[in-house]
Amino acid sequence: MAGVSVGESDNPVAIRVAPLLGVLFYVYVFFLLPFRFEQIEGTFEVWVPGNMYLESHDRIAPTIAENRVGLFWDEAARRTVYQLEDRSLAGDEELAQLLQEAHDDRVRRHEPDALVTIDAEAGVPWHNVVDVLNLCQRIGLLVEFALPSPVEPR
Repeated sequence: MAGVSVGESDNPVAIRVAPLLGVLFYVYVFFLLPFRFEQIEGTFEVWVPGNMYLESHDRIAPTIAENRVGLFWDEAARRTVYQLEDRSLAGDEELAQLLQEAHDDRVRRHEPDALVTIDAEAGVPWHNVVDVLNLCQRIGLLVEFALPSPVEPR
């Protein structure tokens, strides 16, 4: 049998290593098998309704309307130019009026609010962007910001 003996005079009892390793292996297997490795980050559990809008022909999938607000800096006039979709505006008062009218119209038709995307150039003063954000929040519109496209490394 396998065993370790330190010396005949020190300890007359020999330690048998084979049964000790067998027991350690069983303990290792006993604790390792029920253990599950899970990925902590990187996955989201999402429930998506199946073909909810495709099951019947009388239902139409809702569309999310978007209002794109562009803010551009006019260097010659030293002022911010406001644009809603393709329409240039005189200022943020006209923008507020048009967004409020669009919001009221969607409420009358029982449609969900439109998403407002704020797209500002780098030269636009930050307070103008915050003014548009506050204006959308006063009306009760959802807001997102457009990000610039990534620049290719040289």
